[in-house]
Amino acid sequence: MARQICGTTLVALSEENRRKLEEIFAREFNVTAKDLVPQASLWDDLLLYALDITGLAEALEENFGINVPDATAESWQTYGDVLDYVDRHTK
Repeated sequence: MARQICGTTLVALSEENRRKLEEIFAREFNVTAKDLVPQASLWDDLLLYALDITGLAEALEENFGINVPDATAESWQTYGDVLDYVDRHTK
């Protein structure tokens, strides 16, 4: 479950799922694990584009077996938003 502490989202994602998510970002977007902090902006910090978000949603569906509606993926602003979504939908 995600918690807010001083404006930062903390997510209780399993270590296995966190590792899978890091692998997706490394493979698909050449982003290293050290850059994947919850407050990292998908746009400004991780340098993703709209098409990348579509690819991310597809990768999450394939790797986690979850459904990611387009409107949901388009609403993500930070890596923490992605962590939270994966956490809530992989239980």
